Formats: sequence, C-alpha cells, structure tokens
Amino acid sequence: MMKSAHKAFLILICPLLVVSLVSCSKEEDEVTISATSLLTRSAWKLDAAGVDIDKDGEIDQPFEVNDCTADNSLVFDKDGSGIFDGGALQCENEKAGQQSFDWTLKESNTVISLVVPGVIHGDAQIKVLNENKLSLYQVLEITAGVTVHQYLVLKH
Repeated sequence: MMKSAHKAFLILICPLLVVSLVSCSKEEDEVTISATSLLTRSAWKLDAAGVDIDKDGEIDQPFEVNDCTADNSLVFDKDGSGIFDGGALQCENEKAGQQSFDWTLKESNTVISLVVPGVIHGDAQIKVLNENKLSLYQVLEITAGVTVHQYLVLKH
C-alpha cells in the first residue's frame, strides 16, 4: 500500500515539477539591434585604415592615422543624413569645419552608400557593424583599370 501511494505521488508530482521547471527557466531572448540604430548610436572616429593588397579582406599596407585625422568624426542621423566634423586639429589639404552628407543602407544592410570628401565615396561593404566597431571595405578605381581595395575601421 505504501509503495502504491508513493508511486501515485511520484506520478502526480513529477509532471508538475517538469512543467514548473520549464516555465520558470528564463531563456535570454537574443536582442537584435538594427543596423541603423548601431550606426546612429554616437559619433564614429577613424581607428585604422589601409589597403588590402592581396584582396583577402585584411589591411596589408596600413595608412598612418595621425592626430589631425584621428580627431575627425562621422555622425549618422536616422533620417539618412550625417555630419563629418574635421575636428579641432586640421590636416593639410583638409576642409575645416563640418560637412553634411547623405547615406543609405543597401543589400540587406551589408552595403552603405555615402559621399564624404576625402574619406569615402560611393558604396562600401560593411564587414563589421556592432556597438563599438564599423569596418568598411571599398574597391576604388584610381585610374582606368587600376583599382585599390581600401579598408576603413571606425570606432566610438
């Protein structure tokens, strides 16, 4: 008699424990932040730049990022406009002050199109876009038939 009462108790309690454990488990929902939200979060500054000579998606020949370039910033607004700020230190042949630009995301947010004189012109592939880093890869035609693969890494 004791065994059947114990068995009945287990048969009733086990399913309840399983249901309560499953309902109490808190799976963290994966939070997806839109590309626009990531771009417009705050100003971006140049961290690294260079040329990808062997076309493997990595910088092979880095450009020097001097102080007058490192203080430049790009601010993207949600309405598709933006501001390039030359910063307090002006480089030689750099336009002083702020310049406005327009930008759009294309191809399922894998390509950004913008024109910022002296920085980027046209479509660039987005290699990395997260809370702290924006990496852009662009193939530029310098002269007829001569292309350069440029890599820009920006950070907050």
